[in-house]
Amino acid sequence: MHCRELLNVPMDLLLVVGGYNSSNTSHLAEMGEEKLPTYFVLNASRLVSATEIKHTTCTRTRSGFTLLVAQRPAVIGITAGPLVRII
Repeated sequence: MHCRELLNVPMDLLLVVGGYNSSNTSHLAEMGEEKLPTYFVLNASRLVSATEIKHTTCTRTRSGFTLLVAQRPAVIGITAGPLVRII
């Protein structure tokens, strides 16, 4: 599935995994940020726990920890380069 197709699927958040210096990954994060809460992470070590993500934005103007509190099961899109999955 292409990222543009992914962004048409109803979901609660998008997780973009990849290098902060990668123009392709940054563009994926930018596209996500236009539509829904998007968390740009370098790698799996940034997923601190089931409720905390250490992330940045595509422009790296904001970063920090986000505490996720789910009232129900969440629909999460994940992209890492050309690979896109919805869980």
